[in-house]
Amino acid sequence: MQLYTLFRLGGTLRIRRPQLRIQPAIMARLVRLSATGTLQTFIGTASWIGLIRVTAEFGAEALAGYVIAIRVILFAILPAWGLSNVAA
Repeated sequence: MQLYTLFRLGGTLRIRRPQLRIQPAIMARLVRLSATGTLQTFIGTASWIGLIRVTAEFGAEALAGYVIAIRVILFAILPAWGLSNVAA
């Protein structure tokens, strides 16, 4: 439905070919603004991977318990993240 609305000829939303060109200045600004957030996410993900590697040394049972604990934590944190995004 969204694609139909976007591409139909008589619609109120019109995208023309000149609007689709890449604008290097805007792209550079987006990369510069998003670099710190990307790096922060990468560091957080790398730390979880490192903890899994350390936990795996203690055996399959410890690793399974760790993964279940992470899932429980994420189950509790994800709604809080959603509410914080709504509040922001």
